[in-house]
Order: sequence, then structure tokens, then C-alpha cells
Amino acid sequence: MDEIDKQLLELVRVVQQNSLKTIDKTETMEVKIRKRARDKALTLLIHTIQQSGKLFCKGKSDFPHQVYTEALQETWLYICRNIDKYDPVKGKLLTWVNFIFDKKFKDAIKNYRHEQQTQSLDTPLKNFYSTNNYHLTLKETLESPETAVFEYEEVRHFIAEDTHGEFKKRHIKEHPEANFQEIALRRLQAQSWRQMSDEWGIVVPTLSSFYERSIEYFTPHFKEYLDK
Repeated sequence: MDEIDKQLLELVRVVQQNSLKTIDKTETMEVKIRKRARDKALTLLIHTIQQSGKLFCKGKSDFPHQVYTEALQETWLYICRNIDKYDPVKGKLLTWVNFIFDKKFKDAIKNYRHEQQTQSLDTPLKNFYSTNNYHLTLKETLESPETAVFEYEEVRHFIAEDTHGEFKKRHIKEHPEANFQEIALRRLQAQSWRQMSDEWGIVVPTLSSFYERSIEYFTPHFKEYLDK
């Protein structure tokens, strides 16, 4: 075991000795001291890993830096939440960390590819007008004013007005700020999924799939409004 491994092992020992599961919820001075000791050791642990030069990420250069950054952030978050599960007997800490990093990097790649493939306005409106099994997309209705089912400004106004509050009421679970009205208006203004993801802390696939399901759900509402 080299010096860096010994240093990391000692920091892990301090963190695990002050596990939050073993700390009384009562905010006594002793508890506060133990929490501070844990936080300090955990911060130093992550810093030491970063400075070790032993983090390994296969395929890093094949994707935009944002993919690597996302994977790294998810790795630190996982370590902070699960460090008490690490067992030194089963292997070196850096081996465990790189195993986690590899999984998070693969997840980040999937998110990136999904975002690249997802076009907010290209989702077929299966419940709308269709001929020969071809379904109009929201984008087509917005870009073809002469033959479209509805125009951009009408759609934007209808969603923004939200007379009955239905668009705002439909939101991602435990994230009322990420409601259909807010997401739709942002997408109509060309805001990227990544911007919303960073702001709300919700992964891109969750945002885009929620949006697509909501478009399907509200299509009859759009048609009824425009028919009037």
C-alpha cells in the first residue's frame, strides 16, 4: 500500500467513525464536533482523490467536457452518500471510486446521447390529425402557418394563459417548479434541456420524457381551444 492509499484509508476511517447513523439527532456539543470532524474528513478525502492523479475515465476525450463533469459530480455525490458502505477489506478506495466513476460516466453518456436525439418539437402528436399513419409534429404545426393546425403565437398564448391552471398543475413528482407550463414556454423560447436540468437538478431524460407525455396528454386541449 503506497502513501496515498494510506492517507485515504485514514480519512475514510475518520469519516466512518463519525457516521451520521451513529450520531444522536440531539444537537449536543459532542454531536456538532463529530459532524464537523466527518465533514472535514470527507472534504479532504474528495480533495485528495482529485489530486491523486489516479482517477481513470475511459473515453473521456470522445465526448464533450460536460459529460465528464456530470459524471464526476455524480461520483462525488454518490461517495458522500455511501462512503459508510465502503469496506477496506474488499479493495483499495481508489479502485472503488474508479468503479463508481466508470458507471456514472456511462450514465452521463446515455444522458448526453438522449439529449442530442431529443428534439422538443419533433414528437409525433399521435392523438392529433393524421393521414396514412403519418402524425403531425408540434414543430410542423408551428412552422407551416398556412396549413398548420395552429400557429406559434396561439399555442404560446394558450399555454401562458392557462385559464384553469391545468398546465401548471401537471409537474414532475416533487418538483412543482418543473411543470408543463414552465417547460413548454421555455422550450418554445429555445431553452435547452441542459439549462433546465442544471437549474432544477433533474436529469435530462426525465425532463424530456415528461414533456413528451404531457404533449400527448394535452393535445385534445389544444385542439378544443383552436376549434373555438
